[in-house]
Amino acid sequence: MSSLRARTLALAAIALTLTACSSEADISTEGQLEYACGLIADIRENNPKVRDWELRIGDDSPKEMLQAMAAASLVGGATGGGADVSDKMQEAGAQVVRGISMLSEEHIQKGVVEMARQCDAR
Repeated sequence: MSSLRARTLALAAIALTLTACSSEADISTEGQLEYACGLIADIRENNPKVRDWELRIGDDSPKEMLQAMAAASLVGGATGGGADVSDKMQEAGAQVVRGISMLSEEHIQKGVVEMARQCDAR
């Protein structure tokens, strides 16, 4: 496994672990979708332009990149299935995961924008 892919998978695992820290967390599909949309809303409100994130993987990964990866993972974007969400939401999550794995601003931006659209359409 490539170092970049291993780090990307590690980031996804950390994101999923962090979402399960509270004993009162809603881990239902709807709860996970709600949290994913909350992460995307925070990105949109505070730093919506991926070109401003200074993309990098490692200890200095930008908060927004971690949020986007966590949101994408929660909607099945990292696994190619499993999440009970719309195909468009899952495809947008996959776009984010692809973008992060390649450190591609364009792919991440498109995925985040589409995830936001899907969240708004809920």
